[in-house]
Parts: sequence; structure tokens; C-alpha cells
Amino acid sequence: MGNKTDLRETLSQEEVVSTEEAKLLADEHKMEYYEVSAFAESGIEEMMGAIIQQVYDYKLRPQI
Repeated sequence: MGNKTDLRETLSQEEVVSTEEAKLLADEHKMEYYEVSAFAESGIEEMMGAIIQQVYDYKLRPQI
């Protein structure tokens, strides 16, 4: 999860991980990647929905 996306414009380049770099790392580790901002209330619902669905799919869904 990339957090504080609302601060991109105010941080220096040394303080910011690029979206491309973060996505490559997530792909390398077979992980999903979400960019969120609690302050701007963006991306949170999508990320939490995906997490809840994954928990259900892998742990709670009845085994057939």
C-alpha cells in the first residue's frame, strides 16, 4: 500500500517512491498494490474491499 498520496506534490523526490517502482516491487513479490490517502479519503474502500475478499476466498469460504 502506498500511503499519503495526497502529499506527493509537497514532498521531495528523495521522500517519494514512484508508482512504477512500487508496482514493480509488488509484482516481483506477487502482491497487489494500492495507493491510498486517509486524509483525502481515496483508495481506502477499494483496498479494504480487496483485503476482505481475499480473506474470505482463502480462509473463510467453505471447502468443497
